[in-house]
Amino acid sequence: VARMVERWNIGALLICAFGVAVAFLITGLPVANAAPTYPYVFFDHADKGNPDNLPSNWLDQVTTLAQGKPVAITETGWAAEDLVIPSFGVDVPSSGAFQQAYASRLLSEADALNAEFVIWWTVVDFDALWNGVLLQDPVASIWRDIGLYDEGLQARPALSEWQTWLARSRD
Repeated sequence: VARMVERWNIGALLICAFGVAVAFLITGLPVANAAPTYPYVFFDHADKGNPDNLPSNWLDQVTTLAQGKPVAITETGWAAEDLVIPSFGVDVPSSGAFQQAYASRLLSEADALNAEFVIWWTVVDFDALWNGVLLQDPVASIWRDIGLYDEGLQARPALSEWQTWLARSRD
């Protein structure tokens, strides 16, 4: 995957087997047109916790892969809490407000790309899973706090953004 990212110069838009399978099963889209994105940790930009600092072309890069065909975002999310993984040199301050700003920007840009669909990877934080079965795996912590609900099932501000977009009619 790393070689594909390098060769196609697509930043954090990584092809993911699970996401691609979901896209194909739902829409029949060819594999190259579906991509996951977690830019708060995988893009190399200043102040990673703030989505306002993403490069202007962070999402429309997927159109390079799609070559005029329909696109879909098969997995995404944004940490609503600070992400610190010392073993990987990751220190990304974040918040519910940043998560909401990301949801707004993501959905606006996906709409501009006429994306077939967008899947927010996890609706609820998975702290219990991370502390239990996942044995506090540092890699899994990347996604632990991206839920639209926190681990106590309290709605985060990004949920209202998501629901607003979901309620829109799509032409």
